[in-house]
Amino acid sequence: MQTHVTSAEPAMPHGRRPLLTTTEAATYCGLAKNTLEKMRLYGRKGDNSPRFIKLGTAVRYHPDDLDAWIDRNRAITTSEYDPTN
Repeated sequence: MQTHVTSAEPAMPHGRRPLLTTTEAATYCGLAKNTLEKMRLYGRKGDNSPRFIKLGTAVRYHPDDLDAWIDRNRAITTSEYDPTN
């Protein structure tokens, strides 16, 4: 009997990670979908919101951009947090 192993993620050209929908990006970051939608619509002080990609009417997020945004918001204490990063 032959077993086929499949990846949970579709293969992407040039080894790229797949783009995420707003719902997938929110899950990835542990946020509500509407939090990302509001950040995209209104922005945040100092433009501290994750980058997104517009493909026609579709909005997508690249996991590397989400990781960079998460890293920019790292803090040890609340007094150290700077929302203008």
